[in-house]
Amino acid sequence: MSAVASSELTLDPRTRCDPFRYSHTRSAGKLSRYLSEMSRRAVPIDVCRRHLDSVRESIENGVPYLNVPFPREYIDVLDLYLHRSLTGALEPEEALKRAGEEWDRISERAGYEKQLEI
Repeated sequence: MSAVASSELTLDPRTRCDPFRYSHTRSAGKLSRYLSEMSRRAVPIDVCRRHLDSVRESIENGVPYLNVPFPREYIDVLDLYLHRSLTGALEPEEALKRAGEEWDRISERAGYEKQLEI
């Protein structure tokens, strides 16, 4: 799946299926066209290129799944406050503070000692 063989964009964003192929990271123009058609507004190629650069970095430097109790909750909280920061609903510092507070509550519920054992 991570082969460099193809230069074709084989994903269709409408399917929500993205197997993270290296070939996808070289298809900013095609991704821009797909997303523009789907959203009915222009999605600039440079935005797609930056996104695909981060996808490539994720392939090369994978982030392991959290192996602690409530892993999805930690990720959901991070996602929520990152979104609020990126949309301007919260300043980045405030979003980070609130995410940290939520993570502390999750950790308390899960049990710090149990997490250390794991």
